[in-house]
Amino acid sequence: MNGEEHGTNYLEIFALSLIAEKGIELYDVRVLDQTVNEIIDKLMEYLNMRIIEQIPISKLQEFSILLDSSPTEKQIEHFYKLHIPDFHDAVRQALLDFKDIYLQDQLE
Repeated sequence: MNGEEHGTNYLEIFALSLIAEKGIELYDVRVLDQTVNEIIDKLMEYLNMRIIEQIPISKLQEFSILLDSSPTEKQIEHFYKLHIPDFHDAVRQALLDFKDIYLQDQLE
């Protein structure tokens, strides 16, 4: 899940809401864009890590083979939905956890 094909606007809105909730005021559009992009990059890294953790051990080799084949975003998402129970709930929880981490200044 890289956010480029699915939900870029949603990710931008999510990042902007985090900035607002944290009380950061950025008046320079370039700085705001850079900050939003940095948040999205960190979010995608965190989200991918959390989703991969949900893949059953018995499916990790299959997932590795899929990744080696240069899959599309849709193919990866299909794999996730097929093999991760409650995939959407896992994504939702990861987003909530990221929000908590971001608001508590615990991102590296």
